[in-house]
Amino acid sequence: MINNSMKTLLFSLVFLLGGCALMPTPFDSALYDHLVKMSVIADYMQDRCGTDSMLSDTKILKIESNIVAKYTEFTSKDTHSPIVLVNKNIIELNNAYEKGVPSTAYCKLKLKIIGEDLHLILIAIGGKNK
Repeated sequence: MINNSMKTLLFSLVFLLGGCALMPTPFDSALYDHLVKMSVIADYMQDRCGTDSMLSDTKILKIESNIVAKYTEFTSKDTHSPIVLVNKNIIELNNAYEKGVPSTAYCKLKLKIIGEDLHLILIAIGGKNK
């Protein structure tokens, strides 16, 4: 037969173990900072589409994206997949500028896709708009 102290102990254990499963994953400020930086760079680049200076801008964004992809590979499996997709789009944009200057429309569309994806990831991670 279970006495009251044993019931209390069992209830406490069930509550604590069940409560741990409901706890959100800890906020990763390093990842969030990198994603915000990438988002700001992508926004800044919108007005520079179609210019020769975009090659250096895309390289900077590509480096930052590679850092985030490598970081999430080892720290955040849930975030890694969407980051890989963003990274792929950034690499495609960079490759286009390495071959020459693509159309302004292509550049703006690619940056819009990158910016929207980053925005959604930032909302998911931070729970708020940037």
